Amino acid sequence: MKRVIKALMSRGVDSALAEKLARDGWTIGKLQSERQQQLEQLGLQQTAVAAILQKSRPAIPEPVLVKVLHANRYQCCVCRDPSKPIIVHHIVEWSKSKSHDESNLAVLCVEHHARAHTTGTLERNLSLSRVKSSKVSWEEKVRSVDTQAVLAATRLEQVNWNYINELRVLEIAKSLGIQPKDLSKYRGAVSAGLIDLDGTPRPTDGSGFYLYDGSTILQRYFYMSQLLNAALAKLTIINLSDHFDTDLVLPILVPGDVVIVVGKHVFSPLNERREGKGQDCRGVRRANRVAVEYIFDRWEATSSSAKNIWLSGTTSAASVLQVKDVAREAGSVIVRGTALGIASGMESLKTRDYAPRWQGYWPSKTGVYWDDSDEDNEDDEDQLREEAG
Repeated sequence: MKRVIKALMSRGVDSALAEKLARDGWTIGKLQSERQQQLEQLGLQQTAVAAILQKSRPAIPEPVLVKVLHANRYQCCVCRDPSKPIIVHHIVEWSKSKSHDESNLAVLCVEHHARAHTTGTLERNLSLSRVKSSKVSWEEKVRSVDTQAVLAATRLEQVNWNYINELRVLEIAKSLGIQPKDLSKYRGAVSAGLIDLDGTPRPTDGSGFYLYDGSTILQRYFYMSQLLNAALAKLTIINLSDHFDTDLVLPILVPGDVVIVVGKHVFSPLNERREGKGQDCRGVRRANRVAVEYIFDRWEATSSSAKNIWLSGTTSAASVLQVKDVAREAGSVIVRGTALGIASGMESLKTRDYAPRWQGYWPSKTGVYWDDSDEDNEDDEDQLREEAG
């Protein structure tokens, strides 16, 4: 989203007018140099004019604005119509609350925003309590959209887990109250002597080309992939695949979040080991000065082709990881995490075509909402080649 649009929306301007002003070349600095009458002639409401001229409330901090917009999928929390322009509304008005807290901000379309500020019949009013309840229910629904899309993708026949972090997945599953014995693949894995009665995978001698080598160990893969999918079903997953935007990633991610990233990855070995445990490898997905990276043991690959093809060099992959750290370094944003699983065949998740898009906003190179001067929205090819060696 162009910075001038964010700056205008943070001062109470609706998205349609913010878009028009940005397209016409207006910036906050230019607007502040104009008289109030001229600003009103541009279509700005008095409250927005006062905020632009710094005569009333301060602007909503950009990270808060971005987080609220993202949490509402850039849609009105009441009508949820992705085609309507939106405005960020103070549930308890600023003059009383003096609060830009996320809990006090709701995304409304222009019509419902007008109703929230209208005193009239009950049919026409949009009460404070209804705005609050609409915000809560819509944000809860939005949080589930990515998770449901990931689960739907895992049911497709062409999707394979090429790597599963067995111990971390088991730990998360147990913390979520998942009982391994309730899984349909549990009994087969126990009978094959591959897992203990509590669902813990039995350790191997750590030798061989990869962990899942051998025909009898197939039951281990069936069980672990089912356990991973059961855990994912209970987690809130954030699809970062088309959110590689430095100004977006920092506000919306915190340590502990579980994310999925689909796209071109580079897998680079960190040592010369080719057999046994300790085949440490770095996985990186990088674009638009945002990098998601993690280290895993390639010995835990689920098949020979997974190790040699899907977890090697530059290839398309889907990584599910738990965020450990998000930091800005040398002009880039680096997201470091622990990989829970790495899959192939989830290309449908690379963009959010499975969800309605407000004004087609979700980052693309077309449209006024994406700032081409700041981002190139392409894989950083030189960096990819360098990392691949």
